[in-house]
Amino acid sequence: MTSRAMRVCHVMSADLWAGAEVQVATLTSYLARSSEVTLSVVLFNDGSLAAELRRIGIDVTVVDERNHGAVDIVKALTTHFRVRQTDIVHTHRYKDNILATAAALVAGGPRIIRTVHGLTEPMRGWARLKWLALETVDRFALGHCAAAVVAVSRDTAAAMMGKGFSQQFVRQIHNGIDMVNTRATRCRDEVRREFGIAADTPLVGTAGRLTPVKAQDDFLRAAHLIARRQPDFRFVIVGEGPEESALRQLAADLGIESQVIFTGGRRDVNDLIAAMDVFVLPSLAEG
Repeated sequence: MTSRAMRVCHVMSADLWAGAEVQVATLTSYLARSSEVTLSVVLFNDGSLAAELRRIGIDVTVVDERNHGAVDIVKALTTHFRVRQTDIVHTHRYKDNILATAAALVAGGPRIIRTVHGLTEPMRGWARLKWLALETVDRFALGHCAAAVVAVSRDTAAAMMGKGFSQQFVRQIHNGIDMVNTRATRCRDEVRREFGIAADTPLVGTAGRLTPVKAQDDFLRAAHLIARRQPDFRFVIVGEGPEESALRQLAADLGIESQVIFTGGRRDVNDLIAAMDVFVLPSLAEG
């Protein structure tokens, strides 16, 4: 230990505004206030997380993965770690961890800590093969190079130990919640008026990234069953992601497109949830 502040760099792909990105924003916003930490962040996409971190004054570097291959990203990370004399590199997903671990080894200094935000998601075909390959490389990187793994739940910690990691290596730390900002800022009726929903209309909704594991397709099939009996009900899906077109098409195929609202990515998710009568979490898996 020395008298200077510990230099920490978070590395993340940040291609969506999802749970892991929200957690990184929450964690870094608190670390940035500490005199014991000098903080920097490297992201592979210039999206919502980058904008949020800049808003709160955090040093953000974007190495856009659309314009840079893996070798270029490793080179950029290596330079970043060396120039800032990084002590700890904190990663959050497979790609982040694999590339940041390679860069840390070349840079010759930083220790690696990885947060595991969730377990392997249900998938099939080529997507599953690709995921398994990444997981295998990631596990090797963790086992040989990381100082510790942070698991966000008891089940996630147990799963990591089931893969051969020791209890001393896996640290269970639940996600923190920003109790100041996690609240509705607009009244229920105002939010409903924005979407043309009457105050007394039953509103059922869900929020999350639009990917297969979040199972918004099951939400829509359930909405179809409800709408047949209760045509006055309305449904809202909050979030963005690669499944949006398929979900919109499913709503049309089920004949409920006029009763379903897709909000897209929103920063006022707390307001939207507070305007619902029922919140549904149809996920197939959560960390």
